[in-house]
Formats: sequence, C-alpha cells, structure tokens
Amino acid sequence: MHLLLRLLKIPQDLHLRYCPIFGPTSLLWLYPPTMNTHQELIKQIREKQLILTVTAGRTGTTFLHNLFKMFPNVDSFHEEEPNYRHVLRRVQTQPAAATRFLKEFKLPAIAACKSKTFVETSHLFCKGFLEPLINLGVYPDIVLLKRNPRNIAKSLLERQTVPGRTSLGTDFLVSPSDPNSLPLPLWEGMSDYQLCFWYALEIERRQYRYQEYMIRLECNVCDVTANELNNPDKFLEMAETFSLDIYDRDALLQRHHQASSIIYNKNPRRMEIAFDLDEAEQVVWEGISHYEPFLRQQVTDRYRDEISDAD
Repeated sequence: MHLLLRLLKIPQDLHLRYCPIFGPTSLLWLYPPTMNTHQELIKQIREKQLILTVTAGRTGTTFLHNLFKMFPNVDSFHEEEPNYRHVLRRVQTQPAAATRFLKEFKLPAIAACKSKTFVETSHLFCKGFLEPLINLGVYPDIVLLKRNPRNIAKSLLERQTVPGRTSLGTDFLVSPSDPNSLPLPLWEGMSDYQLCFWYALEIERRQYRYQEYMIRLECNVCDVTANELNNPDKFLEMAETFSLDIYDRDALLQRHHQASSIIYNKNPRRMEIAFDLDEAEQVVWEGISHYEPFLRQQVTDRYRDEISDAD
C-alpha cells in the first residue's frame, strides 16, 4: 500500500480505500482517516458552505464551475471523483445506495477540502442524491442552472445521449422507466428527440420541486441560465446570493469577461432537424400533462424572452 501511495504521489496522511459498492473494477477513493463517526463527519460538513447544482447537463456546468473558481476560499469542482455516476443506476431503484455513497465517499471528500465553501456543478447530483443528503441533516445552497428544454434536447440528441435508449443516456440520465421520474405513457414508441425533450422537462420539474425544498430549509437558491451569467451584473448577483467574498471587483469582472468569451464543450457536429419540433414536443406535453398540469406554463414563462443559443 505504501508503495502504491508513493507511485501515485499521494500524501501519506491520506488513505486509499477500496469501494465495495462498485465491484472489482471500481476506483480507489481518497478519504481522510480521521472520520471516525458519522456525527463527526456531519459536524465538519455543516461547518462548510455547500453549493450544489440542480441541472440537466448541456447547460453550462463547466462555465459555472470556472466562475466559482474565481472566488477566494472556494473549492470548485465539476465532475471529479468520487463521482455520482458510479452508483447512479443503482440509486434509481435502491435509494439507500445514495446514502451510503454520501456517507462513505462523497461527504468525507468534501470534508477534506480546505476552503470554507465547497462547490460542485455536476448534473448527476439531482438524480437521487439531494433527498438523502437532506435526510442526513446537510442542507446545501443550490444553483438551478437552467436552459430552454428544446435546446437541451437538441444538444443531447446530437451527442447520442438518449434516456433509456443509448449507453450514454442510460449511464448519465434518468428515464421514464425509473421510479420517481415523471411518467410518460407509451414512451417506448417515441422518438429519440421526444425522449431527450422529456428528460429536459423532468429536470425542469425537479428544479421547481427542489427549489421549494431548499426555501423551506432556509437555504440560498439561485435560478439562472448560462446566458444570463454572461452578464456581469447577473454574475455579481449570484455571488451576492451566496455571500461569496469579492476582494478586487475590477479584477473579478475582468476574469468573468474572459471566461464568458470561451465556448465550453461544444458539440462535435451539428444535426439538421428533419421533423417538426413543435409536433414532436406536443406529444410529450400531452403525455405528461396528466401528472404535471402547470409545468408547461412555468416553462413558457421562464424562457419567454430568452434568445436561442447554440449547442
């Protein structure tokens, strides 16, 4: 073990632990050796400010991560280990696996971070991990990182990331067949685009629900799109929402300007849409309206004035 630590250039005061949840091909995880009890762990976590993200992905999570990195006393991560994806599929039918993952891997990794504020912009967190985190007594601030559902669906389709149908869609997204997801009658016979559009609406639904949760818990919530964060005033408003330290406003805004000029994770190809998007989406809207009668109006109101974006 000590030889492995030296080869990997890992500090000796950290331990490597084999993860029994993920099987023989699982990764080894770094965790602090002083986490002796659950109570100690939760106490350390509560001393930090946690800012987590509720989003569909293809929404600007890398951009958001880079924005948070600009602030002092903030540890910002995107999709680093321990990664939710290792248990995402299992969590959909076995919620207890999320609690175990949080207690044994994710929370110890957060506790080991030095800064007072921990940020993670992974889109996987909202797929079965928020409720267990609340039940553990940890109440994070959240960013509701939004994007027009049509643009999310088109981007996912171009990447062949289709819920319940392609390997990427299965590994990283939820599907209509998952418990606790928005029902979509006869989804098996729908097109790939319709499933991608359903997924974008399902995450939109979760954003509204989780916003209610966190407001009830008196946590800070920021509802924003990546396009809106290109605006320096909106960027500073987000910083104010989370009480982030700003030591040099001019330098911060200069870095913001530089980050806003970068195109992140651009899709490798553009797909020509050979079907009527309105007709395809209408079938999905009709299917989910039995379960979420107000969602369509909420989506319409939220993106009414939005300028269409690429990717």
